Amino acid sequence: MDFTYGHRCIFLEVSVNGKDGLLFLLDTGASASAIGTATAEKLGLPIGETGRVEGTAGVIDVRTVRVGTLSVGGMSVNDLTVPAYDLGSCCVPEGKGLDGIIGYDFLRFFSLEIDFSAYRITFSTKTAKGDNPLAFRIDNGIPRFTGCLDDNVSADFRLDTGASLFETPEIYINITTGMWKKLTALDENLLPETYFAGSGAGGLKIRLPVARINCFSIGEITIPGPYVIVQPETGYFARPDAAGFFSNNLLEKYSPVTIDYIGERLYLSGRNE
Repeated sequence: MDFTYGHRCIFLEVSVNGKDGLLFLLDTGASASAIGTATAEKLGLPIGETGRVEGTAGVIDVRTVRVGTLSVGGMSVNDLTVPAYDLGSCCVPEGKGLDGIIGYDFLRFFSLEIDFSAYRITFSTKTAKGDNPLAFRIDNGIPRFTGCLDDNVSADFRLDTGASLFETPEIYINITTGMWKKLTALDENLLPETYFAGSGAGGLKIRLPVARINCFSIGEITIPGPYVIVQPETGYFARPDAAGFFSNNLLEKYSPVTIDYIGERLYLSGRNE
C-alpha cells in the first residue's frame, strides 16, 4: 500500500472495526498501538481502565479502549486493548488530523518492506530473506540493537520510526546523556555544534545538544560522520537501562528496507548517495 511521508514519518490509512480512512502513524518505537480520544469517541469504542504511557519527556495518563479489528493494507489483528489519549502533540501531515498510532501489538505479526523512494510499504506474514541482516531483540515491544560510537563506546539503540526530523542528507543518531559523557571523556574537543528544541509525551519542552562524531557502527555497517542528538535524563531517558535510538532518517538512506518482526532481523539494502 502507499503511504504518506511527512516530517520523515510514515502515515497509513487504517481501518478500525470496519471504519476506513483513518490516519495512523507507523511507530516502531511504540510498545502498543494507540488511538486519539476524539477518534475513540467518534467510533464509540468501549472505555476501559486508566493507565500511564511513558514517553521521551515524561508520562501521561490514559484510558484504555477495546478495538475489535485493526486492519492495514489487507492485514488485520483482532481484539486489541490500546491506550486512548490526546494525540495533538504528535507530528502529522499538513492539513490532516491523526487518528492513531500503529505499534508493536500489531506489528509483531508481520515483516514490513518499506520503499522510501516509491512511498510504498508491504506487510507479509512470512519471515524475510536477504544478505547481512542486523539482528535485534524486542525491548518492551521495540526493536533494540547493539551498536558502537566512535569505535570505542558500545551501546544499545532502539528503532523508532515515530521520531520526526527535517529532510536532510545527514544521518542523526539519538544518544543518552551517559553515552555523551563517555564520548566527551574520550575526546575533550567534542562539543555541541547547535541545539534542537523538542517535546514528547508528558509535554515537557526539552533542549537537545547536537554534535558530529567520527562514526556509528551497527552490524557490518559503519556510517562515517553522523550527528548525535543528546537526550536529557527525563522520561524514558532517566532510566539506567535507557537506549539511544535511530529513525527513518537513517532507514531512508538504505531504501528499500525490511523490518522483520517475525525473524527479529532488519535488512538494509544499500546506501543511496
